[in-house]
Amino acid sequence: MTSTARHVSLALVLVLSSCPLPITVRCSTDGDCEGGERCRSGACAPLGAGGGGGSEDAGPSCAYDWQCPRAQNCDAGRCAPGPKIGDGCSWSLDCGAAYCSTSLNVCAHDCIDDGDCFAGYVCAPHDTSCVPRCEGRAASRLGATCVESVECGCGFCLPADGGGTRCHQPCERDEDCDAGLDGCRRVASSPKKVCPLP
Repeated sequence: MTSTARHVSLALVLVLSSCPLPITVRCSTDGDCEGGERCRSGACAPLGAGGGGGSEDAGPSCAYDWQCPRAQNCDAGRCAPGPKIGDGCSWSLDCGAAYCSTSLNVCAHDCIDDGDCFAGYVCAPHDTSCVPRCEGRAASRLGATCVESVECGCGFCLPADGGGTRCHQPCERDEDCDAGLDGCRRVASSPKKVCPLP
């Protein structure tokens, strides 16, 4: 390589190294991030941009993601900007510590059991995706046809009587199901239970 070519290559490296690249740093705690950043939904975010740097960042109090508006999640007891499971996405960087389901274009998180899911989520039987705990709420698409449980809000996508798969309401005891239904039933090959569909 000639001296001129080396100088051009060196100059190109110096110029390119000063160009900022959009890099997302994955994290599990604030300690994984640089100074001036906080761990938000599995990715480092600057303080003051929903990063918990002051009162301007403090959203409503929460215990679970479902208590926060769309495109916000519950972080350290406050709603903050960031994705939650079921939010729309184009690619996995839109989803923090989750991934973008290419079949549904929503943020998703796979699991084998409840311990694999974020706080406030449970592992759905059959399709093994994390879904929000219902906590006294009805599945948002109860009875609707589905492919994956993440489509059901806090419900489970399971085979329905008569064929196909539909969103079912999770339950723990018969009283959790609407009157007139045949009570809380165990899902095949799972300890989870659901109410029968009307």
